[in-house]
Amino acid sequence: MDGDIIATVNTAIAKDEWKKIHTLYRLDRDTITTIVDLLHDDLVSLISIHTAIPLLLTEVCVLHFLATDTYQHTVAQLHGMSQPCFSCVLNQVLDALLKHASAYISLPWTAQEVNYTKISFHVLAGMPNVIGALDCTHVELVVWHDMEVVYCNRKQYHSINVQMVCNESKMITHCCARYPGSTHDSMVLLNSMLPRYMERNAAQCNWLLGDAGYPLKPWLLTAVRHPLNRHKEDYNRAQTRTRVVIEQTSGLLKAQICCLSRSGGALIYGPEKVGKIVLACVMLHNMCILRNVPLPPDMDQKPQGEDDDDDEQDDAHRPCRDAREGRTVRQTLIAQYF
Repeated sequence: MDGDIIATVNTAIAKDEWKKIHTLYRLDRDTITTIVDLLHDDLVSLISIHTAIPLLLTEVCVLHFLATDTYQHTVAQLHGMSQPCFSCVLNQVLDALLKHASAYISLPWTAQEVNYTKISFHVLAGMPNVIGALDCTHVELVVWHDMEVVYCNRKQYHSINVQMVCNESKMITHCCARYPGSTHDSMVLLNSMLPRYMERNAAQCNWLLGDAGYPLKPWLLTAVRHPLNRHKEDYNRAQTRTRVVIEQTSGLLKAQICCLSRSGGALIYGPEKVGKIVLACVMLHNMCILRNVPLPPDMDQKPQGEDDDDDEQDDAHRPCRDAREGRTVRQTLIAQYF
């Protein structure tokens, strides 16, 4: 049976049966081939020696699992292996993917990357000097009873709170998938590497855009809560139209790589493993963006965003006062550009 499955996969890839491939793996032929080649050296010594499962089969079955949010035993049966064997393969392939994650998930570092990102964001709605849009999204998981309170988010389901930054093309340039669902977005930000990164770049007027749940900082611009004149209204409009790209990115990620979506149920893994799955999915998402992979046939149009985080629900956690330096930066920006 293993040979039949491998032959089917190889035939589909060879014939470029793109609809079949997209349905099973949410990726095109060339991207699957690239992933197989990328992970070959990392996996060949682990999988080929200790199991009788061919390398190609191990990788495509994990891609199918991530893409379709199917239970382990279903994926294993479809690909001709036992569930325990697939569980082992899943861990190995995730670890192999994450070895290469930094090559696909990276904030702009060089002056050329920063300037290109600024220009691309400016085209969207006229916001200058933006190098990323920031937001959090929740990924549902199943937790043990003694961890339920910590992982229960404000919408009363268990999750990890995933912080992401994206650029204008919906590439995810930063992802932090370590904190329980009860952790507020602003607390995730405080404990991530973003403040250190942005403080090093704040002098060059490089800004992130965030929603009302985040504090106003010299490097993190939020909307004016009560705009009293046309200039502030124009700023709010541009800020919102630019920031919405991160909501669209979250929606696209979960629609394209379905294991992260609540539509198929919760991930039945511990928080650490869910974090690995999230990072692997973000890496695959970015590969699709870089390679201009068409959307799968069952996605008629790009999702417009998710409803994980409504601004109104953040009022209880909103900082009591905006940072003075942040207000000064925002006021100067409004005066100069709006």
